Amino acid sequence: MKGFAFLAAAAVVTLSSPAAFAQDTTRKEARGEVSKAPSFAHVLSLIEGSNAMTARAGVAKAETRFRIDFVDLSTLVTNEADEKLLKEALLKYAEAIKRLRAELSQNPVVVKAIENHPQNVMLRDIMISETINGGRLVIYFWKLDAARSEPRPEMSNTPTAASVVSVLNNSQSTAGAVGRLGVATPLRIDFVDVRPLLASESDRNMFNDAMAKNEDAIKYLREELWKNPRIGKALRGRDLKIGNIVGAELLAGERLVIYFWKNLKS
Repeated sequence: MKGFAFLAAAAVVTLSSPAAFAQDTTRKEARGEVSKAPSFAHVLSLIEGSNAMTARAGVAKAETRFRIDFVDLSTLVTNEADEKLLKEALLKYAEAIKRLRAELSQNPVVVKAIENHPQNVMLRDIMISETINGGRLVIYFWKLDAARSEPRPEMSNTPTAASVVSVLNNSQSTAGAVGRLGVATPLRIDFVDVRPLLASESDRNMFNDAMAKNEDAIKYLREELWKNPRIGKALRGRDLKIGNIVGAELLAGERLVIYFWKNLKS
């Protein structure tokens, strides 16, 4: 059983298509649903088992006939203690969750099932998922109320030259995620000037190598950032040009950090 972590926001639905089926897993039917309601402890164990190694192995292939079931986690989070434990787990495994979301977003059948969910589930709402017997994908979601604070990991410490290089190396996947942002998706945008982080010659060489290595992906990222109306407005408000952008990262799906070099030549 492979675990997939995701922040969630929807209820269970029944979807029929040639490639996938989605339905309410709280009911017991004859077509192989979850035989009993999953427990809160089971959800925590899935989150703790989420990592990049399980992501690719567990997501069902788009060309395979498989079922997609949804489980509303609001039925499992029954008290403040449970909510606290869940948020702590989401923060602890935030990076794995982000990678797992990216894996699911590459599967058009999964994306369609999420988009067709009657509770307006978004990719950022998925908290966890798992495959069962290779033929079913179970997606756990948690629709947080606007009045409640969603776990939102901040940048873990002050950015470094090494962390910026890591961001540059992920430019391709970040560009895809930015391109899938909905017009109504809540988004906090922060900016980081990379120049103070490149204090030594070795740091600058490492940065320049990453820029050269990811040149095409960074160009793609810049285009996706610029064509988003809210992001473009924020960039113009900082008097930044498209060529000033060197990288970006999405944290918990609702915080976008843009790394820039003001005088960088595009």
